[in-house]
Amino acid sequence: MNTRDQSTPKEALRRFIFESAKDYAILTLDLDRRVTSWSTGAEALLGWKEEEIIGQLGDLFFVPEDRAQGAPQQEAEKALTEGQAENERWHLRKDQSRFYGSGMTTPLLNEQGLVIGLTKVMRDLTAQKQAEDALKEAHERMIDILESTTDAFYALDAQFHFTYVNAKAAQLWGRDRNTLLGKHSWTEFPNAVGSESYRKHYEVLETGKSAQFETMSPLVATWIDVNIFLSKGGGLSVFFRDITVRKQAQQALQEANRRKDEFLAMLAHELRNPMATLRNGLQILSMTDSTSIQTRTVVERMSRQTDHLVRMVDELLDVSRISQGKIHLQKERVNLVELVRQGVDSVSHLFQEKHQTLQVRLPNEPIEIEGDATRLVQVIINLLNNATRYTPEQGQIVLTLEHQGGEVVFRVEDNGIGLEPDQLSAIFDLFVQVDNSLARAKGGLGIGLTLVKRLVEKHGGKVEAQSKGLGQGSTFSVYLPTWTRAGGLRSEQAGAKTELTRRRILLIDDNADATYTLGMLLEIKGYEVHTINSGIAGLQVAQSLSPDVILLDIGMPDMDGYETCRQIRQQPWGHDLFIVAVSGYGQDEDKQKAEEAGFNRHLTKPVDFETLLQLLNSL
Repeated sequence: MNTRDQSTPKEALRRFIFESAKDYAILTLDLDRRVTSWSTGAEALLGWKEEEIIGQLGDLFFVPEDRAQGAPQQEAEKALTEGQAENERWHLRKDQSRFYGSGMTTPLLNEQGLVIGLTKVMRDLTAQKQAEDALKEAHERMIDILESTTDAFYALDAQFHFTYVNAKAAQLWGRDRNTLLGKHSWTEFPNAVGSESYRKHYEVLETGKSAQFETMSPLVATWIDVNIFLSKGGGLSVFFRDITVRKQAQQALQEANRRKDEFLAMLAHELRNPMATLRNGLQILSMTDSTSIQTRTVVERMSRQTDHLVRMVDELLDVSRISQGKIHLQKERVNLVELVRQGVDSVSHLFQEKHQTLQVRLPNEPIEIEGDATRLVQVIINLLNNATRYTPEQGQIVLTLEHQGGEVVFRVEDNGIGLEPDQLSAIFDLFVQVDNSLARAKGGLGIGLTLVKRLVEKHGGKVEAQSKGLGQGSTFSVYLPTWTRAGGLRSEQAGAKTELTRRRILLIDDNADATYTLGMLLEIKGYEVHTINSGIAGLQVAQSLSPDVILLDIGMPDMDGYETCRQIRQQPWGHDLFIVAVSGYGQDEDKQKAEEAGFNRHLTKPVDFETLLQLLNSL
């Protein structure tokens, strides 16, 4: 029956509703489920025109799989028996395309209240369904990720109730995660209250800023790495992982480094005692009259090699100290021109031995920088050592120093073996040498350029290596900041001689050889020297001898030098006594300990005799 032919007010109202509700498909069916009326919205949603669908079975709107299961009959029966039938399911359009929609089917009554058919209202929910499916799929993917990750994860609401716990977290905690959901985190884990993790949870919730930290877990005896994020809903998302193995490895590495440093310090101490004897003995020989040119030549060469051995021990310890951040520069205003001259003088014999030509190009005016004079000379010496080592006999080395903009540039250029491109930066790495076979022939530990780089950087500068390739020489350039204002340097009197004042010296050292040779050197210079090989005996002798100066070793077996010095300072006669630590232990902490024990100065073995003489003459 075509409702357009109906003209009663009631039918007109129903037609108005049919035509106005364009977002809804409204239709009526008779008791045989055939269409009896069709709205404009139904035509828009399902595609059939009214004249095409009237009299057709409403089963056409059901997808084949639902029709096969009797869904149309079940829906009609439910509406007739229960008063309504609601559902959300996939439906079919005229063009056989599908849409997801909601449906409400109710009985259709006539004026006498008798059931004459069914009224069905449908709405397209495809977009909503797709969005829900996408959200569900994303949620499932997220859950899959959280369950498959090696990290533990849990989520809390703003009141710290668990909303999610993955399997890894439950495993680490030894808990059934289902029993945690909805529970308050701090009630379930009271041991965590007050911990670093506890505080970080509140900080992130209050500030909104994520937090990453490592801590010992308050719940299980493991180290954990924790990342806490603020969730969009106002709660917290927390990832954490067990890093106990990594921490143990780090601690083992730190312990190994500590033992290495202790070993290097002990090695240096043990090497310096015999080196002290050798150096003292060679200085004694050089001071005695000798008419033999061969003897003088041998003594000079042995002295140079002893100095070289001392430098290698010092450099090995320097690398260890710099790696630990234990080297502290004694910065002052210095003249770099003078420091370069000192460095050149220290190694000039190396160039002479290989018949190499060293050209030194220095400005006439001083170049002032703020730096540690001793360390800067060390940089110069190391670069020159490197140049002469890898340059053949009769080779050419050019040293230049100049201002360049707001910095000073120090260059050492040679015509030696050169470097490949991949060696230009690696050459500054620890224990790296340009060629193992050649390096072994040339000697060295492969640490000199490492020290150059690190010392220059500690002065606020940089060092670079340039080379055109193997066999084409190398250039090492050091860039250092200069003083921005002009001004003269203080007058330096380094090396100036002073009148010798005869003093009584007590030398206390358990190494008899080192004591004997150093004592002989001092006696040659006119000092009154008394030697003792024990701290306890030295304490007794010092009281009766009343020396002007005590040269005191540190590492002695019966009573070490620190304790000996402390006990001397406790005596009325020892308050103002000048006591010098002379020890194979020469690191910064050793010097600090010596100062705390009451020493006036600290000298590292083997002692540079000129330095010792200057100290004694300054008293």
